[in-house]
Amino acid sequence: MHTLTPNAHHAVVTVHLAMPAEKNPHSDDIADGLNQFFQAGILSGLLADYAFYHTDMPNLVVAPPAPEAGSLFTSPAMAEQALLLDFARHVIDFCRYRQQKERPIDLDHINVGPLVMDYMHTRENSEG
Repeated sequence: MHTLTPNAHHAVVTVHLAMPAEKNPHSDDIADGLNQFFQAGILSGLLADYAFYHTDMPNLVVAPPAPEAGSLFTSPAMAEQALLLDFARHVIDFCRYRQQKERPIDLDHINVGPLVMDYMHTRENSEG
């Protein structure tokens, strides 16, 4: 459902949402709740369209001892940088392991897709 106007300008903004993990443990619950929430915005005319991501693997953050509004959020650029740094560490560990086994480290011998999937799986298991 959307109310996008063809050939018209639309303002695109980034929104961060924090939900208690205990109340929304399943990605379907998160997605369903967000769809209901944002569809109300479309019906009211506030929104023309929406998209949300990572309901299947949300970033779990622990609130500080004295939380303040917004204290759980980082900018998208900072979050991407942190993720890339973590992935770089993963790749270095992977290459170190291959080096110890005297295996080649090049694109002919390493499948990048499975390496990325292994990283995502490792990340998912370390957060949940």
